[in-house]
Amino acid sequence: MILAELGARVIKVEQPGTGDETRSFEPQLARDSAYYFVCNRSKESITINLRSDDGRKLVRELAQKADVLLENFPVGTLGRNGLDFAALSALNPRLIYVSCTGFGQTGPYRNKKGYDTVFQAMGGIMSLTGERGGGPVKPGLPVADLTSGLWVAIAILAALAGRERTGKGCLVDFSMLDGQVALLTLAAARYFALGEVPPRLGTEHPGRVPSASFRCRDGKYAHITASDQHWTPLCQALGVEQWGVAFPDNAARVERRDEVMAKLTERISAMTRAELIAKLDAASTTRTCARGGWSAASTIPGSANSGRSRCPTSSSAGTIPRSAGRRCSGSTPTRCSPSSATRRSASPS
Repeated sequence: MILAELGARVIKVEQPGTGDETRSFEPQLARDSAYYFVCNRSKESITINLRSDDGRKLVRELAQKADVLLENFPVGTLGRNGLDFAALSALNPRLIYVSCTGFGQTGPYRNKKGYDTVFQAMGGIMSLTGERGGGPVKPGLPVADLTSGLWVAIAILAALAGRERTGKGCLVDFSMLDGQVALLTLAAARYFALGEVPPRLGTEHPGRVPSASFRCRDGKYAHITASDQHWTPLCQALGVEQWGVAFPDNAARVERRDEVMAKLTERISAMTRAELIAKLDAASTTRTCARGGWSAASTIPGSANSGRSRCPTSSSAGTIPRSAGRRCSGSTPTRCSPSSATRRSASPS
């Protein structure tokens, strides 16, 4: 979908009769699901029976004209149908053939299957997520599915750039598990540097204090992040400037994390979120952010999507109501000037 909204013509191939299984997911619109709708904007769709000679012939014809073929079947499925990279690249040497599977084309797990949460658990993301002393927690979105789409889009763009130099296509082997492990970054760095298995810290940052969500007097939450240059203004805003002198740098605050967090929690819990935000704005603590949750996120002014709400619907999907200025789904968050490279249309019916 990302590439489609950047201008590529994307043809989705679905199973005859039932189509993509996400069409049946809740919540349902007039015909298809909101889940399907939000992940398939700007695509075209056809159905092909890969078990039939005519279906396989049609795939070969499409592959001869295509720049990229992306598949996510279990390892070996397309090979058994004569539609693997070797077969199709013989017809189109410039074809970029992308295989997106759970565990890659090689290795002991190559024949195993999995879903988003399996890769989150095995890849370590769930181990890092959750409150202190609690069990592992799944993030609120299908992180493995969504980031796999990003990794694949990046790989396709790199392969297209490489083809400009060599004139030849290539095989891209992407493992969703590898994609999750690649996201560990800072956690992996701490593990290899310190031999430390990073603990779950809730909303706190393992290497920066403060960087956490705080509950205000009215029950609303604010997330505050302050680097060294913002520490003194933050303390001034909270009325604890003299106390804050004892923690001039991040290293000192990390070392005495519990003490610092206890004091900040005490002060913030005595204010409403509106009062807190007003004090932070007055102190010009530019790196201190107060966030209002899902409903506020959908109407943040000045974001890449602000004023560009897009809710295209097909006749089968029905109408999705929205209020002015509210984004019904996360559209591609990029802008190109002076001319736009983006385009959007409804999900295929």
